[in-house]
Amino acid sequence: MPPKPQNFKNPIIWFFVSLVVLWAAPLFLPTFYIYLITEILIVSLFAVSTNVLLGFTGLLSFGQVAFFGSSAYAVSLLIKGTSLPFAASFFLSVGISTLAALIIGLFCMRLRGFYFAILTLAFSQIFFVVVYKWTSLTGGDDGIVGIPKKPFLFFDINGADAYYHFVMFVVMVSLALLYLIIRSPLGEVLQAIRDNSERTEFLGLQVRNYRLASFVIAGTFGGVAGALFAPFQGIVTPELLHWSHSAEPLMISLLGGMYFFFGPIAGAVIFVFIKEWITGFTEYWMFWYGLLLMLLIMYLPGGIMGFVSEHLKRGKDDSR
Repeated sequence: MPPKPQNFKNPIIWFFVSLVVLWAAPLFLPTFYIYLITEILIVSLFAVSTNVLLGFTGLLSFGQVAFFGSSAYAVSLLIKGTSLPFAASFFLSVGISTLAALIIGLFCMRLRGFYFAILTLAFSQIFFVVVYKWTSLTGGDDGIVGIPKKPFLFFDINGADAYYHFVMFVVMVSLALLYLIIRSPLGEVLQAIRDNSERTEFLGLQVRNYRLASFVIAGTFGGVAGALFAPFQGIVTPELLHWSHSAEPLMISLLGGMYFFFGPIAGAVIFVFIKEWITGFTEYWMFWYGLLLMLLIMYLPGGIMGFVSEHLKRGKDDSR
């Protein structure tokens, strides 16, 4: 049974405090850290969207990288190959990832457990092969380079600070929407399905439809993260869709605490900083991260947020 989270009091206040701190970050942080926080924000959104499936619906998917990568490629092709404004390219690419999630979800929802996870992985590898082999469109192994940061509506987002503020705004709005979804009746049903799908079905609810809705929501916001990632990096390659990247958002959720909405965000902060720190010593950073994750699962099975929640609970019990 998942642990009961110790909810933050006044989440609206926390949201606006975070918004103010993040907005002011370029005033007192060097460009390197602004670049790092931008990456953390994008990775956080991708991990939280994946955790809608894993932590709140109980579905293990290895295919979310397909929606992240397809959106990144779509926005890159639209920016470089058409005269569409960036806003139109951005929303079209997210729409493509949403449609892909709906179509793939219709197939995958026929299966459960291990078979569901393997089928999602199979679909993601189809995307990888298409991107890798369709050289005339995607550039093949070389990918798409030189992706510019075009103005978004009336806002110039070129430059590290300007694009950081754009990413921050989109990610914070997306996280707020995901939080409202998880706290809504839909979110309550998804968590009931996670805890006991058979009992939920006995109540007369169409479990498959709710799972499909969760899959589409995760794919949509994963697409938002992908559309932000392409201009941020300035390059997209088939590696984005490789099976080895499918596990990253899952590991981040485990690290932060998959039964907590803010767990993947905490996990993303640790993931990006550890990656940046270890790569300064060795290119085999995944080995050391895997070792850290193994120790975490052994000694902190609830993740970072689970550990914090447990201590908050003990503190309240001791104060009584």
